[in-house]
Amino acid sequence: MKDINLNFELRKEREKGSKKDKSIPFTLYFFKMDQAHFNTLTPLPLPLKHVQCVLYKHEILLCGGWKKNVCYSYHTLKNQYKRICFYPDDVDLMGHCVIKLIDNNNNNDINSITLLSFGGCADCKKHTLIMNYVSVWGDKETQTKIKKAKNYNKWMPLIDKNDKRIYIGNKEDNYDGVRAVIGGSRNHLLFITYCPNNIDVFTLHTFRCINRIFLPIANNNFIQRHCFVLMRKKDNSELKKDKMLLFCGNIGLLIEYDEHKNHFSFHNLWVCTTIRSLIGYTYIYVNDCILFFGGYRSNEKMTDAIHKYSIKDDKWMRFEYILPCSLGNCAGILNEDNTCIHFMSEKEQHTTVEKKRMMIEKEKKDIEEIREEMKKMKLKIDINKLKLDIGSDHFQLKSDGLVNLMLLFLNILWYLIFVFTLNEKYNMSDLIKALDSMVDVSDVKFSKDGTKFVICYRHGVILVLDAKSKQRIQQAKTKYANNYAQFSPDGNKILLYSAKEIVQLMDINSGEIIEIFKSVVERARFSPDGKIIVSCSFDQIIRIWDVQSGQEIKKIEGHLDQILDVEFSFDGKQIVSASNDRTIGIWDVQSGEKLKQLKGHLDSVIRAAFSFDDKFIVSCSADETIRIWDAKSGNQLKRFNRHCAKLNEYSIMFFWKKPNITNVKFFPDGKTVISSLSGIIRLWDVKFGMEIQILEGHTNYITGIDISPDGSTIISSSSDGMVRLWESFWK
Repeated sequence: MKDINLNFELRKEREKGSKKDKSIPFTLYFFKMDQAHFNTLTPLPLPLKHVQCVLYKHEILLCGGWKKNVCYSYHTLKNQYKRICFYPDDVDLMGHCVIKLIDNNNNNDINSITLLSFGGCADCKKHTLIMNYVSVWGDKETQTKIKKAKNYNKWMPLIDKNDKRIYIGNKEDNYDGVRAVIGGSRNHLLFITYCPNNIDVFTLHTFRCINRIFLPIANNNFIQRHCFVLMRKKDNSELKKDKMLLFCGNIGLLIEYDEHKNHFSFHNLWVCTTIRSLIGYTYIYVNDCILFFGGYRSNEKMTDAIHKYSIKDDKWMRFEYILPCSLGNCAGILNEDNTCIHFMSEKEQHTTVEKKRMMIEKEKKDIEEIREEMKKMKLKIDINKLKLDIGSDHFQLKSDGLVNLMLLFLNILWYLIFVFTLNEKYNMSDLIKALDSMVDVSDVKFSKDGTKFVICYRHGVILVLDAKSKQRIQQAKTKYANNYAQFSPDGNKILLYSAKEIVQLMDINSGEIIEIFKSVVERARFSPDGKIIVSCSFDQIIRIWDVQSGQEIKKIEGHLDQILDVEFSFDGKQIVSASNDRTIGIWDVQSGEKLKQLKGHLDSVIRAAFSFDDKFIVSCSADETIRIWDAKSGNQLKRFNRHCAKLNEYSIMFFWKKPNITNVKFFPDGKTVISSLSGIIRLWDVKFGMEIQILEGHTNYITGIDISPDGSTIISSSSDGMVRLWESFWK
C-alpha cells in the first residue's frame, strides 16, 4: 500500500432510501497518489447505526445495528447486498461486538468462518452467540445445501461440552460500546474493554475470564465506543506478549499483557487536541498507523476531519484533506490487500443539489489554491523556503531569470549580515527569584507606559515592581490560584482572572482587590479605553462586560469549539479570537458580527493577537506553527514552523510528550514576533519569516512573556519560579 499521507481517492455511498427509513451512507476510500473524487455505491437496505463489520474474502458482513437485528453481506465486486439472517427475537442489540474467531487447526473449512457476537447493557439481558458463515453468493446448489443445514448462517447459542449455554461477561457489566481484539501466542485470548474503565481477558478454549482489572484513567473519564487495536508482533520474542492501543477522548493508553505472568502494564500516550472532543469515529489500523475518520463533538456536531496516529513515531497528524461530508457513528473495515476502506456512517443531511454544489465549490477552491501556489513559484522566490534551507547542505532555486538571481544574492547577503552581527540583539539583564516558598509564577505584564510590571504567583500573590529600579510598588494576595493579569490603560488598576468563576480588579495605590463579575474565564482583556472587558471561555461564547457596573453587555457566538484566547485590536473596534476548532475569528465590537474567519491551522489555535497598527494578526497553534495573517483580507502571509522544544521531566509530564507554543505576539514596531515553547523564547523576523534569536535560561515551562512599549525589554515568567528580563543590546 502506498503512503497514506498522500492524496487519496474517495468513493462514497449516498442514501436514496424512503423518507421514513433513510439508509446510512457507505463510504469507500482508495488511497492514491494524485486523485481525489467521489463515486456513489448502492445504499444499505436498512439504516444500521453502530453496525458491526467483518471482512470475508470479497464480502463485508454487516451484523446488526442499534436495535436492528438483521444481518447482510455486501459483495464489494458486485456492489450488491444479500440478507444472511436475523438475530433471535429475544436479543436486543445495543452496542454489541462481533469478531471473527481464528481457527488454528489444519483441518478447518476454508470456505467458512466462525463469528462470535456478544453484548448488552448493564443489568440487561446479554447475549453470546456464534455463527458458522458460508458465503451467500455461491451457486444455487450450494445455497440449497446451506438452507438444509442447521448449523450455517444462523446465530446459535454458544454452548460448552455439557450443552450448557456460555455467556461472556457478568450481569452488571456494561457492554454498550464494547470493543474486543483476539491475541495470545495461539490466538486463544479474547481481550475486552468496556465502560466505564474495564479490561477483561477470556480464554477462547473455555470462554472463562482469567483476568479482570481497571484501566488507569481518571475518575471523571470513561471509555465507550472507543478505539482499541492489537499491535502486530515483530518477531517470535514477542510471541507471549501482547501490546494494545486504546484511545477515547483525552485517554491514550499503551496496554501490555504478559501471557506467561497473566499481568498487565500500562503507559500513558498523548492524544491530539483536535480528537479529544470527538466520539463515534471509525478507526482503521494499517501500516503501523491508526486512521480516524469523522466523529461527533460534545455539541453533537459531526466533523469531516481525518486524523492519523503513527505508532512508531508516537506522533499525531490531522490531514489537510477532509471527508466529503461530516460523519458520525462510523463503522469501517479495511480490505484484504490494504488498498481501500469501506465504512458506514450517519452523516449530516443535504439535498442532492446541495451535495453537488458542495463538491463543485470544493473543486473550485482546490483549483484556486493550486493556481495561487503556481503563481508564487513563478513570480518570486519563496523566502520562507529559502531561509529554511540556508545553513543546510544545499538549497533549490525554483525561479528563473537575472532578477530572481539578484534577489537571491541580496537575501543571502542580508541573512549573513543579520545572523553574524545582530544575533545577540537581546541579553538577560535581571533575574527575579521566587518569593519565599512560592515557586510557581503564572504570568507577567508591563504597564502601558512601561514604567512598571506585575508578577502573578500561582499561589495568589500579586507583586507590582518599578521597571527601572525593580523596587516593590505594591503587593497583594487573592484567595484564587492561577492568576493572570493585565494593566488598565491608565496604569492604575490590574485586571486579574483565574480558572475560578471570578474576575477581579486590583487598585495599585491601595492594594485593594474587588470583584467585578463572576464567569468562567479562559482569557480576559481590557479594551484600549479601559471601559469594557472582553472574555472567552470553554462554552464557545465571547462576552463583553462593562467595567463600571460589572454587567454583561454582549454575547458573541460563532466558534464550534472551546475558545482559548481573545484580544482587542489597538483601535478598540475589533476582537480577535483563537479556538479549539482550528480557526481564528475577527469580530466587530459594536455589532458582534463576524468579519473574517481565518483558516489554515491544522490543530487548536492557542493564541492570536493584532499587530500594533492592526493590519496583521499573529497566531500560534498546537500544529507547531506560527502564522501571520492579513487582518483585512484574512489571507495567510507567513508561516514559521521550526519551533522546537527542549523537553525536561516537568514538560513531558505536563504536556503528555507534546508541548504547545503557548505565547506569541508582535513587537511594537511590527517587524519582529516573539514566541515561547516549553522553556525557550524565540524571536522571528516578520518580513523574511526566519528565526533571528533564541533566548534560553528558564529551566521549566514558560508561563508568560511581554514586551515593553518601546521594544527595548522582554520580560518572561516560568514554572521554575523565575522572572527574567532581557534587554536590547542597542538600548
